[in-house]
Amino acid sequence: GWLLPLIKGEPLLCKKAIGILKDIKEKNINNFESKLIHADLNLNNILYTEKTGFLFVDYELTHLGDPSFDLATTSNYLGFEAEQEETLLKAYYDRDPSKEEIEKFEIFKKVHMIYAGIGCIYAAQKIAIENSTNHSFLTEIEINEIPSLKNYQKTLGNLFTFDFKYLQSYGYAFLKEALGLYDTNTDK
Repeated sequence: GWLLPLIKGEPLLCKKAIGILKDIKEKNINNFESKLIHADLNLNNILYTEKTGFLFVDYELTHLGDPSFDLATTSNYLGFEAEQEETLLKAYYDRDPSKEEIEKFEIFKKVHMIYAGIGCIYAAQKIAIENSTNHSFLTEIEINEIPSLKNYQKTLGNLFTFDFKYLQSYGYAFLKEALGLYDTNTDK
């Protein structure tokens, strides 16, 4: 319920995404774990040095949840291909993942895409309000022209560029990916 006030007046795309989250919740999947997770593993929050190895920073979203969400977040933000995802899951489980673990990972990829998409759109709204600017939301034509998430990520500079149009576009790229709205033959 907390997402609905954030997208008040938003296009149908956001409402469809909320519907997917409700469907996932209704499936009542019983193999979810409850462990401490970071919940925002992207390149800006993962550091590596020879001396210390990998370090995670920026723990403001940390909470109890399923570790598959962290794996999915990393895969989504880094634009992993299927082979890279397989390597990630094998490294995490220290074995070949089960069918159920792969399915759970795929669910959390979709959940993260929706979460990130709506979060970016909300951040764009917040920027417009804080700067007292009159920004309009992207039109349906502009949304349809947004490249696939993987193509969009190839053009990214700083993931956290706080620009109204950029955040909106990135958010819609996540939502379109989660909803399967890309032509896989032309948007690779």
